[in-house]
Amino acid sequence: MKQPFSITVDLDGNCEQRTLFLTHNTETFDFELDGQAISIINNGDNSWSIVAGTIDQETVNLIGTEVEKHYKNLHL
Repeated sequence: MKQPFSITVDLDGNCEQRTLFLTHNTETFDFELDGQAISIINNGDNSWSIVAGTIDQETVNLIGTEVEKHYKNLHL
């Protein structure tokens, strides 16, 4: 099992940062947003898709970008 991690993301574009706590035990990245369980997946081509839950594609992309930043920072 991989260690859970957190990211900070501005979901509304109003400079209000939200912290999300993610797990990555399978191919998906899983987290809770506004009381809803969400799973997203990296498609391997710099794009992200929702697997479970109901959020818009723009939000998926914002969160995916922050996940990518998290992993890049680990390798610096």
